[in-house]
Amino acid sequence: MTNQERYDASLKRILGAVHFEEIDRVPVVLGGLSAHMLHAGGSLAPMMTDPMYATDCMIKTYEEIGLPDGVQHAGFSSYLLSALWLSKVKHPGIELPDDELWQVDEKELMKVDDYKDIIDNGFYNWYNRYLVERLDNLPEKLAPFYQSFGKMAENVADAGMVPFSPLIFTVPFEYFCGGRTMVKFSRDLYKHLDLVKEACAVTLPELQQNMRDTFKGYKPIAIWLGAWRTASEFVGPKFWETLVFPYYKALAETALEEGVIPVFHLDSCWDRDVERFLDMPKGCVFSPDSTTDMFRAKKILDGHMAVMGDVPPALLSLGTPDEVKAYCYRIIDELGPKGVILAQGCDIPANAKIENIQAMVEAATSR
Repeated sequence: MTNQERYDASLKRILGAVHFEEIDRVPVVLGGLSAHMLHAGGSLAPMMTDPMYATDCMIKTYEEIGLPDGVQHAGFSSYLLSALWLSKVKHPGIELPDDELWQVDEKELMKVDDYKDIIDNGFYNWYNRYLVERLDNLPEKLAPFYQSFGKMAENVADAGMVPFSPLIFTVPFEYFCGGRTMVKFSRDLYKHLDLVKEACAVTLPELQQNMRDTFKGYKPIAIWLGAWRTASEFVGPKFWETLVFPYYKALAETALEEGVIPVFHLDSCWDRDVERFLDMPKGCVFSPDSTTDMFRAKKILDGHMAVMGDVPPALLSLGTPDEVKAYCYRIIDELGPKGVILAQGCDIPANAKIENIQAMVEAATSR
């Protein structure tokens, strides 16, 4: 089988899983590049100066241990985290040792008056200034990554893997929580709720337009809709129903209108609100991080929304290949094959054993 034939078969399998069609087996779509950089390159630091480094290490690793059907991200730069969370990040090879994982250095960089600035002048007018003035000219640091992005996706596809969800979008709540810090943003919900609501309302249409404009330059198969601090276990129902759910629904609808699959990347526990995803449009993917009960979620969402996951990162780090395969087989046998994509919960961690990553691929391809 040529790489192109493999790519075509994998894409058909992945899309079949998303749309609850008959497929030959459950596809495996993996995410996370830190373990691959440490395995193939021996260090995380080179990604800070070489935008293709993470992609090259990932491809080299999978060519060694076996190709999954797809990968969730074609490349990575830890500078991306600052753009999403409006926080500074400590980077390997700069503030940290070469082989130490990046760390968010969360401090209050966004002030209450910034809500008023957003309301008066628009989100991106404010955001673009923020990236330059408070995040040390972040656009300049991210430019090499963005310039190489198309090549990253192309190289992944040329290797026979589907670059499934290489772009990340999120809701105003996540941006503001990172910039304000979790503690101060939580207080804002009580002390400055009207400002938060109005700033979120102003921001949403700009995020939707940015999504549409991004797809004009590069249209992926799917995107991550990142959800970290918006998890049910962190946010009370009153705030969740007004500042979280409708915003994710709006972004999901925008992506689907553009022919792109929304993948809800759900960190932490969402058990309380799984049923609410039945009110999301069909054609999305529910992707928990192993904290939410994916087996329960599949029963609730079956036929409406596919699930992707959810092999625990701790199992990939501390378990054996046989234990990993046993968990994968449980997912495949109990939940599949329709509407299921095998993946790790969240990302493959930096200290994952390569033989355990291999076990995931083998579990999917041999079942």
